[in-house]
Amino acid sequence: MLGKLSDAGAGLTSPEGLLSPLGGIPFAQGGNHLPPLNFTMYKRIDFGEQILEQAEKLTLRDLLDSPTAQVWFVSALGNTARFRTLFEGHDTDCDEYIQFLITKLGQQIGHETRSACYQAAGRIIRDEIGRKSA
Repeated sequence: MLGKLSDAGAGLTSPEGLLSPLGGIPFAQGGNHLPPLNFTMYKRIDFGEQILEQAEKLTLRDLLDSPTAQVWFVSALGNTARFRTLFEGHDTDCDEYIQFLITKLGQQIGHETRSACYQAAGRIIRDEIGRKSA
C-alpha cells in the first residue's frame, strides 16, 4: 500500500461521477478536463515513515539525471507549478516555499526542454493506451 489518504475533501466527485485512485481528483470521460473552480483537489497522502525514509535515499537530481525518470519528473514539476493555485488554502508555509523552488527550477530547465518532456510523456501514455485497447 502506497499510503493512506486523509479525509480532506472526501466524497467529492466530478460531474461525470468518476474519481481517480486518489479519491478526490476526478477523471473526465473523453478528455483531460479540469474540475470546476470550486472543486478542492487536495488530498494529503500519509506515505508512512518507512517509505519516507526510503525516499530520503533518492534525490531530485537522481530523478532528473535518470533517462527512465526524467521525462516524468520534468512533467510533474511543470504540472505542480502550473496547477498550484488549485491547492490554495490547503498549503502550508513549507508548501509555498517548495512551490517557489519548483517554479524557479522549472524556469531554469527552460521551456523547450519542458515541452519536449511533456510531449514524450504524452506520447508514451497515448501509445500505451492504444496498445492496451488494440
